[in-house]
Order: sequence, then structure tokens, then C-alpha cells
Amino acid sequence: MIAGESQVIRRYRRSPPVRRDGPRVAVRADRHGFTLVEVLLVATIILIVVALTLSAMTRPVASRRLAIGAEQVRAAWSRARNRAMASGTPFRFRCLLESDQFIIEYVPADEASTTIDATAWSGETVDTEGGLPPIFRTVQHLPEDVVFAEVEVDWTAQSDAYTTDETSLVNTTVTDSALGLAWEEPEPGEPALGTEAQPILFYPDGTATAARVVLKNRYGQAIELSLRGLTGTAVVSDMFRLEGESQQGVY
Repeated sequence: MIAGESQVIRRYRRSPPVRRDGPRVAVRADRHGFTLVEVLLVATIILIVVALTLSAMTRPVASRRLAIGAEQVRAAWSRARNRAMASGTPFRFRCLLESDQFIIEYVPADEASTTIDATAWSGETVDTEGGLPPIFRTVQHLPEDVVFAEVEVDWTAQSDAYTTDETSLVNTTVTDSALGLAWEEPEPGEPALGTEAQPILFYPDGTATAARVVLKNRYGQAIELSLRGLTGTAVVSDMFRLEGESQQGVY
């Protein structure tokens, strides 16, 4: 009897009976959905975080571009001074306010009597009189989002050694310039061209017109370049914020 009971117990363990009677009870999970307000709130938070992240990333880049722009102008002045000394002919720096465009061009001592083939000036040519090194005659641009904010020229500190009709050099405009160089027209949707600032002259004796030029970016950050008239050298200031400029930019 004990052996039979053990056998029955082993069979029961191997194949437990399956209960087939009675209704099946379905277990349902309690699911919770998101409302439209919750979705919009999460999306708003994500957008704010992304905006703050982009702002934190773009500001250092904008500051770096501003510093590069200041160095670009300083180097352009140095080239203009060196070319004026090498050629014995003055050079002129021109720029547009609230724009990134600037020009370095050769200025004949007597523009009215000097004839220059404007079609031959493609950016790397020499003067028909000979002796002039290659110059930049094309319109140059500052880095992205960097523009000329202020230009002040002090004519009382200009060169006394260079005797020429400086008034004609100053008043020469784009239309009556012997070079016939015009500014680049803006693309559709871009801001209109700004006002042309007073030109800065570099003379063959190494002097220049004393000037102060301020560059700015869209965050209101600025850098000032001071050109010394007696030496023709430039000094670049530290970065500062323009008064009255918003942090989001003004252009």
C-alpha cells in the first residue's frame, strides 16, 4: 500500500492537474495617459533648455569672431601702411557703418590727372606707372555678425610731411574715384547698405590719420581699434559692452 501511494504521489508531481473549470479572470494594467497640457508643458521646457544651451554655445563663438574681426582690420591697416611706404603713394581705408564691408585702395597723389584702367584692377595687379606692389582692391568682409559701429577720424593729427591736396583725397567718393570701386549690393532680404564713414589715409612717410574704429557683434559686445597718426600703428582694446545695446542684438 505504501509503494502504491508513493507511485501516485510521483505521478502527481510529474503532471499536476490542470484546472479547467471556472471562468478565466483577465488581469488588466491600470494605464495612465498624458493630457495635452502636460505634453505642451514638457515641450516648452525642452525648448527653453535648448535655447539656453544654444545661447551658451553661440556667445563664445561670437566673441571669438569679434576678436578675429579686430585683428583683420589691424592687419589691413598694417598692409596699407607698408604699401604706402613701399610705393611712395598714399593708401585709403574705407568702410560702411552698420556693415561688414571695408576697402583698402590706392590713392594717386593727383587723382584728377592720373589715369588707371579700372578693369585691370582685379585684386592682385600693379599700377600702370610701375613700382607699386600688388594691392587689395576688392571689397573685404568682417567675420559673420561683426559690423563697424563707430568711426572717428582726427584730421588735426595727420601727416605734415606729406604735402598734397589732402582735401581731395578725403572728399573723393565712390562715384568720382579713379578706381571706380563700388560697394557690394546686399542680397534680397539683407539689410540695406550703411553710411560710408570718413576714410582713413596712410601716407608714404609711415604716418596716418589718427582714427578710432569700433566693431560690434549682435550681442552688444564691442572692440575698439585706435590708430596712432604719428606712427601709423594700431592698438586693440579689450572687449567691452556698448551702452544702450541689447544682449539680443540691434541688427
